[in-house]
Formats: sequence, structure tokens, C-alpha cells
Amino acid sequence: MTLPLTTTSVLIEDGDTPEPFEGTTWTTRHTAAAAHISSPSGRDRAGEDGGERIDAVLLTEVEVWRGDRVTDSATGDAYRVAWVVERTGLGLDHTKAGLIRASGEVPA
Repeated sequence: MTLPLTTTSVLIEDGDTPEPFEGTTWTTRHTAAAAHISSPSGRDRAGEDGGERIDAVLLTEVEVWRGDRVTDSATGDAYRVAWVVERTGLGLDHTKAGLIRASGEVPA
């Protein structure tokens, strides 16, 4: 797999909640995966209490699963993976994932 443009590296962690009401245990799967994070829709919303929700897209060459936590090493921003699509063809095989970063009370 080869991405023509990578602008950052990301930490990818898999979340596991073994028992109800216990905190999530994060297991690192990739520590410095080459990636590109962008916001093609420019979508972000503010909640009444000052919270925000930002949607972004991740392009990378490594495996990403729905529910993973992705941290951008350049900005320190952490996102949750909402969806994943494997893109193949023309020698540009890569993973495309939808990211959500939310804080405070934000309507869905």
C-alpha cells in the first residue's frame, strides 16, 4: 500500500471494556503509522454548553477498526473511529476511516 501524501503520524489504539461499568482499557496497535487527517466536509458543530463535535477523515496504510482511538502526533488531537472502508486499486491501496472528536454536550 502506498499513500501519495502523508502529513502526520498517528497512534492507533484498540479499546476493550471487559466488564460493565469499568473503564475502557486501550491497547496500542500502531505507534507511528503514516497518515493524513483532513476535514473534507468542514463539518463541526457547537453545543449550547460550549461543547463541540468535529468530523474528519483518516487515510492510512495500516489496519484500523471501528471504535478505535486515533491520536494525531502532530496536534495531540484524539478521535474515535466511526466507520472504516478499505480502498484498493491503481497501486494506491489504503484504509479510509471516519473520525469523530467530541467534547461537552453536543446534539447528535
